[in-house]
This record gives sequence, structure tokens and C-alpha cells, in this order.
Amino acid sequence: ILITEKSGKLLRYENGTVTEITGMPAVQTAGQAGLMDIQLHPDYATNGWLYFTASIQDGAGMSTALFRAKLDGNTLASLQKLFQADPKTGSTAHFGSRIVFDKQNHVYVSLGERNDPTQAQNTSNHSGSVVRLNDDGTVPADNPYVGNAAYKPEIWTYGHRNPQGMTVHPQTGTIWLHEHGPKGGDEINIISKGNNYGWPLATF
Repeated sequence: ILITEKSGKLLRYENGTVTEITGMPAVQTAGQAGLMDIQLHPDYATNGWLYFTASIQDGAGMSTALFRAKLDGNTLASLQKLFQADPKTGSTAHFGSRIVFDKQNHVYVSLGERNDPTQAQNTSNHSGSVVRLNDDGTVPADNPYVGNAAYKPEIWTYGHRNPQGMTVHPQTGTIWLHEHGPKGGDEINIISKGNNYGWPLATF
């Protein structure tokens, strides 16, 4: 079992023993920031890639980034940063973040609106969105807003608050997402290509 800790530690639990994996990137842990989700590539048995998200510092700000790497014993090898959300801000809240893969091995990452609700409707950045990438971090040509200058090409859906739960339905393959509401108004959404899920224009 691979375990992420908010502090930036990646642990492996095996047969009652816990071992820390070395070689992790620097992780920012202020407020809600930290090391977040981890998932194995669907073809992990053959390619060895594992994917994880973390809040990282970039200049004066920080944001959620997606990495992939391979395990070489108790250390990470071939570490790659595949994506980092814009904007990088000083906010220490609402980073997301979950990772899922679809049957075509596209990788989806949920991103919070960094505690700035209006940004969830600003499609010129990634705040409050679910992004969809190829497994090497490139943008799929059939993403809904590719070629539209008003949108980041990675965006699959937007209008989210702080989506911290995401999974693929085992029968239908649809993506289900949970996001926390403000003192109530929590939502379960089924994620469909190009949809706007309304935050902060619609809640409760």
C-alpha cells in the first residue's frame, strides 16, 4: 500500500513494515497545501508509472501539480512534472485534488478554486476545474476547448469549488465527483465533457 502524507512524505506499507520512499519533490504544506492523491497507471504492471498530486511553490505563489515517477527500490526514479495549475497564488486553501484514469488511459485531475469563488468561472485559468490529459501530460486533441483562446486547453469541466473526491463508476465508466459546499451545499456531480457545474453562481 502506498500512502501519501500531507507533510510531503510518501510511505509504503508492506507486510507490517512502513518504509519512507525518498526522492520526492519539494512539497508546500502551508494551510491546506500538501501531498495529495496517488494512483497507479492502469498499465502499471508493464510500465511502472505512478502518479501523484502535490501543492508546490513556484515563484511567489503555489498551486497543484501532477507528477509521475517509477519506484526503484525505496526511491523515486524518472520523476516528471506533467502539469501545474495556473494561477500560482498565495492562497493556502482549496487545492483539490484527486486523480482518476479512464479506459483510454487519459488522466483527470480535480482542482479547487483556491478559495476565490469567482475564479471557478474564469476559464483562462485552471481554478475550480477538472483537467484531462494524456498519460504523458500532453493535451488530448478532443478536449472540449482545444483551439478556443478563452479557455485553458486542459479543461474538461469547470465551475467547481473544491473537489476532493473523484472516482470512476465500475460499470458505466462515468466519473463521479464530490465537492464540499460552503457550510452545506455539498455536491455529487457526474462529470460530462465541457460542462459548467455552476460554482459560485449556483449552490445548495
